[in-house]
Amino acid sequence: MATVQTLTSSDISCDLRPIRVLAVRNIRADELHDHDYLEIQMITAGRATHVTANGSEMVRAGDILIIRPGAWHEYAATRNLAAYVLCIRHDALRNDLGWLISDARAFRLLWCPARVPGSLGITRLSLNRRERLRLIPFLNQLAALGEADWNVTRLEQLGLFLIILDGLLKIFDDEHDLKAGSVPQLIDQFHPAIERSLRALDSRPAEPWRVSDLARQAGIDPAYLSRLFTQQIGLAPMTYLARIRAERAARLLLTTNRTIQQIACEVGWDDPTYFARRFKHHFGISAKLYRQRAR
Repeated sequence: MATVQTLTSSDISCDLRPIRVLAVRNIRADELHDHDYLEIQMITAGRATHVTANGSEMVRAGDILIIRPGAWHEYAATRNLAAYVLCIRHDALRNDLGWLISDARAFRLLWCPARVPGSLGITRLSLNRRERLRLIPFLNQLAALGEADWNVTRLEQLGLFLIILDGLLKIFDDEHDLKAGSVPQLIDQFHPAIERSLRALDSRPAEPWRVSDLARQAGIDPAYLSRLFTQQIGLAPMTYLARIRAERAARLLLTTNRTIQQIACEVGWDDPTYFARRFKHHFGISAKLYRQRAR
């Protein structure tokens, strides 16, 4: 099994593997950092102060942190902190697991966990001891496959991840029992027009989308689509698109040497000033500072 004695959270990466699990026995305090992949941490021992742009809070054994690509965070005042760290590369999330976008429960947990600007897409769940013990064998199996050929073990690794995800979704549903009339609606399946719109925006975010374009593609009235989208997703269509573009820009800032203006155009924002405003609105810092901190 891929067990590591001591690391900081910022040392962890997916490398070239679509899915990777590490069992880290001693996570040290680190500096503010981010990732270009989805990260799920299940804390198994110890405690620490978890710092995000939204403030700081104590985390301890039983806590689960689901961290979207581009989300900034750090650990401080760690005390014997141990965790399973599950990393999923963006291309695996889009290609191998992209069908999950039509599952409203999985979408709320993995694609759209945080709707508050500045919260940086981080969701926290809590597991009791019985729930942790139920998930650990599957995490161990997935960790043991870390060095295996993805092409050979792909289905096995995806199957193990889906078992883990199912366990997390049960907990997520219990902890997010939304009141009647709240946003988003607590549903199991999206309206077909919403699913079609989500797939279009996720696969082609750089296109000059308007609500009328999405509505025409879905075959419904634009006003009705906007209302339905907000009810089921918790964000207006163009706000959701802005979040996708900002996260894509963050990945390009981390993984390429393209200029900020080039990246702005590539994600669909031709106006550098508008790009700067939208990026800072989503991440809380400028694109220039974001890249500087990462390097």
